[in-house]
Amino acid sequence: MIPKNAPITFMKTLSIDIPDSLDLDENEVKMALASKLYERGKLSFGQAASLAG
Repeated sequence: MIPKNAPITFMKTLSIDIPDSLDLDENEVKMALASKLYERGKLSFGQAASLAG
């Protein structure tokens, strides 16, 4: 059950092209993005953990 005062979160879906030569899978890219956004103060620790999966 969601509390009445819970914040509403909107999400974007992004599609990016990454060269095959980088040999990265989806989880590695999500982890790198979450880490960088946390480092820059754009995400809280919990938000970064959620994004990274």
